[in-house]
Amino acid sequence: MVKVYNKLVRDNIVEIIERDGRHPDYEILDEARYIEELEKKLAEEYQEYLADHSLEEMCDMIEIIDAICKVRGFSAQQIQEKRAQKNEKNGAFKKRIFLRKVED
Repeated sequence: MVKVYNKLVRDNIVEIIERDGRHPDYEILDEARYIEELEKKLAEEYQEYLADHSLEEMCDMIEIIDAICKVRGFSAQQIQEKRAQKNEKNGAFKKRIFLRKVED
């Protein structure tokens, strides 16, 4: 039986499949396709998170966001600095403000 996935998987999945005696067909992606597949994977994990709000799915999203940041060349320091700048200028999301409308 053949099961088709056509999706980005975590680094150890191929070894796990082979250890189970199965034969995976896979490729190593170039950078452009890697980014494209990471973004698809983020959307997939987000939908899974919305379905069950689990810590596991939240962790998957964070892992994917981290990978996207790395491949795009954003350092952890740059990310923290940009977050701090945005929080200083516009605030965070701690006050739970839901803006309905603005009248002129």
